[in-house]
Amino acid sequence: MKPEEKQVIIVNKNPVDLSMQILIPPFRPINLYEIEDNLEAVLEEIQTYRVNENIKRYIVSFFTAIHDAMNEKDILPLVEYFFLEEDFETFDAKETQAVFETLQEFIRSANDENRLMH
Repeated sequence: MKPEEKQVIIVNKNPVDLSMQILIPPFRPINLYEIEDNLEAVLEEIQTYRVNENIKRYIVSFFTAIHDAMNEKDILPLVEYFFLEEDFETFDAKETQAVFETLQEFIRSANDENRLMH
């Protein structure tokens, strides 16, 4: 897969309830609650989507890593995902640090006991 085909966008539409969405084009936005409560259905939907098999595998791997990180309350599954799936030679140290800091904040927010509908 070309680097420009690998894009992950995390959007927090409402900071009050942390209703985050993750968008990996060309697939539809996935709400944080879908990953928490119904990951299997999301993964099945991805498998039926008409895109390249490499893109499907990339999307499934990322959502699985997000789910694992949320369950473990630790960024380690995402770190492992990125080191296995991404070409970090194309990132400089500051970019890599920024990616992991953003993901750490996402996992912290996802596991916040004060988050509505947690």
